[in-house]
Amino acid sequence: ANVAHKAVIAGAQEAGETFELWTGEVTANDFREHTGVSLDAFTSLDEVPEGSEYKHGKASDSGVKYAVVTYGKLFPMTRQAIINDNLNAFTAIPMAMGRAAIRTCGNQVYSLLTTNPELADGKTLFHTDRNNMASAGTKITADAFSAGVTAMGTHVGKAEEALNITPAYLLCPIAKKGEALTLLNSQLIGTQQQPNQVNP
Repeated sequence: ANVAHKAVIAGAQEAGETFELWTGEVTANDFREHTGVSLDAFTSLDEVPEGSEYKHGKASDSGVKYAVVTYGKLFPMTRQAIINDNLNAFTAIPMAMGRAAIRTCGNQVYSLLTTNPELADGKTLFHTDRNNMASAGTKITADAFSAGVTAMGTHVGKAEEALNITPAYLLCPIAKKGEALTLLNSQLIGTQQQPNQVNP
């Protein structure tokens, strides 16, 4: 059991999933529906002249409902396989199961982005009203990247206060990986028809 457990962990660590870089974890003690609460920005502070009273500020919160679910599969180990173990079944199979487990988590996380679900306010995660959506078919260019950074940096919360969000990751499908790496790693942009410029 100890060998199999270590093999499962090793398989999960070797899987190369990326969702753990930009997501967080919460704890749930049971399978009931829970609400995750996020506090938005607090209103900016006012100058308080000598002898004056402090005014009340405000902060709003938002919540998303979630619940724990169980995923799993069985793999039979026959008596003959245990005796023979000519394929290192006690390590190879648990490693594959560890990779499958972390892959399943990744599929669930990225599914939330690609299916664009409706949130509690009745609008989808990516929506023009949220100022977080580019036009369909937008290519990964310096201009599009700059527009996204600007939209994030000027985004305001419910209290109409600037959130000053700075992007840390560029998420894209594997089919766009070359396009993204070209933009992120090129010193110059443009073509012979458009003179090269410094890549911002």
